[in-house]
Amino acid sequence: MSIVQKGKETNLNPAAYGLSNSASVRKEGVVLGEPLSGLRLALVDLISDTVDLTHRAWGFHWNVSGSDFAQYHALFGEIYESLSDSIDPIAENIQKIGFDAPFDIREFASNSSIPLTTKPTTPQSMAVDLYTGLDALVMCLN
Repeated sequence: MSIVQKGKETNLNPAAYGLSNSASVRKEGVVLGEPLSGLRLALVDLISDTVDLTHRAWGFHWNVSGSDFAQYHALFGEIYESLSDSIDPIAENIQKIGFDAPFDIREFASNSSIPLTTKPTTPQSMAVDLYTGLDALVMCLN
């Protein structure tokens, strides 16, 4: 299958994405096919949840305090770095199927399924909050 993308034709192997050859893409006037639009929505949900959790872990990394500061500071740093490393590949996959990846923090926030909570104040409550968010992220993958 080929798609038109920004005035040029590019080849897309739908089988690489688990799609049939009948899928079509919307990019500058091309008709949108259901399989790719559904995949795009799933990837936007995934990237939105990932960005949300990345910023949450980053904030916890900055704000953690107490006698276990060093351990939690390192843990939250590992979590936000790992999540941050996964954002670019998700965005690139959205681009690969012919769509623009979201970029505005408000769009990420409106698409995130990570539950809002009151600001955790202890390292343990921060860890529980991230665990709950990561659990929601895993559910997004299913």
